[in-house]
Amino acid sequence: YDLRRELLPPDHPDRQESLNNLAILLEGDGQVDEARRMYEDALASARKILGERHQFVATILANLADLQDRMGQPLAAEENYKAALKVWRELRGQENPLCLFNYAEFLRQHKRIDEAEAQHRSCLKLRESLLPPEHLDLVRSRLSLAATLRELKRYPESEALVQRCLPRLEEGDAPQLLGIASLLMGRL
Repeated sequence: YDLRRELLPPDHPDRQESLNNLAILLEGDGQVDEARRMYEDALASARKILGERHQFVATILANLADLQDRMGQPLAAEENYKAALKVWRELRGQENPLCLFNYAEFLRQHKRIDEAEAQHRSCLKLRESLLPPEHLDLVRSRLSLAATLRELKRYPESEALVQRCLPRLEEGDAPQLLGIASLLMGRL
């Protein structure tokens, strides 16, 4: 970021990209207040330079929403998730799958289970249209939908989704997802 700030003009998008990436690293390091400030700075600059309807603006909004939720600011987080999804819809005619997945998880974690199910189903359908059949993001979506269905006490439907994931997980390249699936089967 310092190098780009030194070499690039203030309105160059790469400066905001570096600021966003630095915020991600700081967030991962537990420096959430500094990360929030950087996301907000990057967002303000990106909006000024690129306008409201740009994929990078949507990316920063989604990153900021994730952080706000972790910081106990669910209203601000939801507002930014919705704003990010709106930008993606306007630009591409569909949501961004990762942002949609994170929003669905946000809803589930905040006990808005019916809404979470709808968003997880939308995300899964979108990912199925974009990804190869055995992609791990499809497994991730199916497991999250299964967890949501379990909370709705729709156990057979939930179990069927987990069972569908198991052959792919037995390949051994996703031990964390296999652990999630095993835990979910135990709870079911």
